[in-house]
Amino acid sequence: MEKNRLILIGGCPGTGKTTLAIKLADKLGIDQVVSTDTVRACLKSVSDCDSNPFLFTVTHEAWKILGERTNENIWGGFLKHCEIIYSSLKFIINKSAIEGRDVIIEGAHLIPNFCKFIDTSKFDVHFFFLRVESDSGLIRRFDLKNSCRRINYSGWGKNLKIIRFIEGKIFKKLPNNVFVLKNEDLIFSLNKCLETIFK
Repeated sequence: MEKNRLILIGGCPGTGKTTLAIKLADKLGIDQVVSTDTVRACLKSVSDCDSNPFLFTVTHEAWKILGERTNENIWGGFLKHCEIIYSSLKFIINKSAIEGRDVIIEGAHLIPNFCKFIDTSKFDVHFFFLRVESDSGLIRRFDLKNSCRRINYSGWGKNLKIIRFIEGKIFKKLPNNVFVLKNEDLIFSLNKCLETIFK
């Protein structure tokens, strides 16, 4: 029996995950695209800061809940921020399997730790990890993201070193079956994803 597709698109903020996910869904005829940020926002709306403080921050500032700005707290805060939404992502994936639907999930929370929750007997899994090589290129992406927002967020640029640190830690832990993609050009990246999926 043919498996449904589960496409995961990870990467640090500003690497173009959302745009690529939407374009890929259009090309593949997939009507279910899930953003991990949207999942977090939904959970946040039915929770409170005292019981779930990690829902009320972002991946690169979650270290503040743990204490001082150390590498250990930066990484630990990031992991806790990720873990708090995993049960919801598992529910979405399991529901997609039951319904026989393809799904694309994109977000900074998608790291190798998450893959252990996926039943590969039910899905043909494709995991893409996006990168933007230069800091100047990433900052330009941050500016572009802000141009689409009603309220500007300066935290990406201010936390660039932290974002790069987290990205580096993830990159070192990526297994061989994760396709690392330098997302400098959308059309190139889209074609590379399609080539990998249909290989």
